[in-house]
Amino acid sequence: MFRGHFLVFVAAVEKSSYCFLEIHAMKQIIIHHAVLVFIVVGVVVLGAVFVRAGEVGSRNTPVSVDRLAIPEGQEGMLMRNDIKLKLTIEGDAFRSGEAILYEVMIVNESEAPVVIWGSGFWPNHRVDVLDERGELAPITEAGAIRREVFAPRGLRDKNVEFEIEPGGSFQTGKGELLHLFELAPGRYSVNVTYEDTQEPTPLQLISADVEFVILP
Repeated sequence: MFRGHFLVFVAAVEKSSYCFLEIHAMKQIIIHHAVLVFIVVGVVVLGAVFVRAGEVGSRNTPVSVDRLAIPEGQEGMLMRNDIKLKLTIEGDAFRSGEAILYEVMIVNESEAPVVIWGSGFWPNHRVDVLDERGELAPITEAGAIRREVFAPRGLRDKNVEFEIEPGGSFQTGKGELLHLFELAPGRYSVNVTYEDTQEPTPLQLISADVEFVILP
């Protein structure tokens, strides 16, 4: 009889111990999860504070415009009507394979001297030849290399200052179109873009189109 009661007592103690351990384990799990939740909430709150501070700072801090970082498509802000880019070619009709010589000049029609930079022709000039559909003509290997050099906001291997007096002009370059483009018989137009962001005269100039024809 006594042995039976003793076994019941031992079983009760073991069950109580097991329940205690189970409750203790659950408490540890709950504490662990609570800590994780606290950390996550803290990170979210701190992130919101920093974002808010950044928004306030961006509204209150003056923004300086860097001419070298003008967004693509807004380069027209550099254009001036009193300075022209003049493109001429020697003739308007050419036999297939005949040299097509061109010359590019900057003309100062303003009332004050204008300073430009000579950096070699290709870093700040781009020549475009368009066919009758308005599409760029096929480019030669030499032409592709020169187009890749065009970098109005890029570094310069050389920089020479030139001053153009009012009413004066300055030849920036000349060349031959067949070195740049593969031109089959047909009608074409050519124009030149000059763009350089260097002070004291940051400019973007586009010449008028010059039309010509390649005969069979």
